[in-house]
Amino acid sequence: MIKMKSQAEQMVEEVRDMLLRRDLLYREEENGAIVITRGKRKSSGVDYYINKGALSLIKLIELGLSYNDIIKYISLEGISIEEGEEIIKSHLEPLVVDLKEIAHKMEYRHPEEIKFPVMVAWEITQLCNLSCIYCFSESGPVSPQGYRELSTEEIFNVVDKIKGKVLILWIGGGEPTLRRDLIDILEYMRKNDFYLMLSTNGVILKDNSDLIKKIADTVDEIHIPLDGSTPEIHNKLRGEFDKVVDVIRKFVKEGANVSTGAVITKLNLHDVDSMIELALRLGVSAWVWGPLFPAGRGAFIKDLMISPKELVELHSKLIKKSSELKDQLLILSYTPGVTPLRMSKPTTKCSAVNYFIALMPNGDVYPCSYLRWKEYRLGNLLKEDLEDILERPLARIFKEEHEPEGECKNCPLFLNGYCNTGCKGIKVSSGLSLFDRSPLNNLYMELRG
Repeated sequence: MIKMKSQAEQMVEEVRDMLLRRDLLYREEENGAIVITRGKRKSSGVDYYINKGALSLIKLIELGLSYNDIIKYISLEGISIEEGEEIIKSHLEPLVVDLKEIAHKMEYRHPEEIKFPVMVAWEITQLCNLSCIYCFSESGPVSPQGYRELSTEEIFNVVDKIKGKVLILWIGGGEPTLRRDLIDILEYMRKNDFYLMLSTNGVILKDNSDLIKKIADTVDEIHIPLDGSTPEIHNKLRGEFDKVVDVIRKFVKEGANVSTGAVITKLNLHDVDSMIELALRLGVSAWVWGPLFPAGRGAFIKDLMISPKELVELHSKLIKKSSELKDQLLILSYTPGVTPLRMSKPTTKCSAVNYFIALMPNGDVYPCSYLRWKEYRLGNLLKEDLEDILERPLARIFKEEHEPEGECKNCPLFLNGYCNTGCKGIKVSSGLSLFDRSPLNNLYMELRG
């Protein structure tokens, strides 16, 4: 009679396969590791912390120990087989199931004191075939900042510098498909074990099925925005609706992990339900939304920003919609400074520098994509090492805790871990300092109740 494998043994074998396929990436930290998985599971692309015990278990699997040998190893601590199986299941569960199923068991972490950010948002070009009215990088046919783009070899050199330090590369622009060496760049990044995300408007790919297939085979996620459910709405904001829809369909047909989404303004707020319905019909995995950000060209169309009241109502509506569609479509928000979860402890830190950094076409590093003024330049990765850049006094401002000021000091949202005093990019864009009270404070209060 064939003995059935226990759930713990099945988990060990699945993690072993993931390690062999390089679908499980991790970076060791002082108290454990940051892990990200890739592949077809819904939790792919979600990074999270594991403790030292879980890290030790992954290393035993990576060394090739059999399930029985792992159980014997654990039993050296005086633990029974049954207890050992439960330990294995608790450690490996987040790696092999949809994280949404166990999110209630997991602690949402504040931006911790980790040596390196998890992600680099890398604008490999500032040139773009479109000129979206709210582009925060002000991309277009001509680079407004006059950046000298890194050559292919220079990009490879930067990749070599951050390998093993950063887990995720979000490749964008500008429009990255304008670079003729895009596939060479993506394949080199993939070979060096990064989780790869590509943001493209898709237009250039309309009649290039070979390039679509190569991209689909190389990257882990592809984001293609749609700012309306009809050409009339989308083309007012971005352009080329029919081409974009066609390219999304082609990527989905290739089996790629595709997301779409919109920048919400007064011009498309009424169209949100229809945009979600279109996303469902197209078969994408996620719909990602956020409000117009008043930076770059967006600073000149503030009159198109939806009101705080409208933003609160939209957040509340989409939280409910997300629950209704949880098995069909992920609905995600990138509203700056807003999280629906309580952090493990109060913090004044934000994601800038702690979770990600922004990398410009010439190698310049900034705290985040929204803080891209010259006074916030941290260094240049072509000329310097990441370690040195992150130790600069300006970078330390983002990495260190600061005493909250004014009303924030005794605010229950801050004290209970629901607010980190707000998005620093929003503050600077509004003419405030990094640590002033956020202009979205009332929005945070409304959302938290």
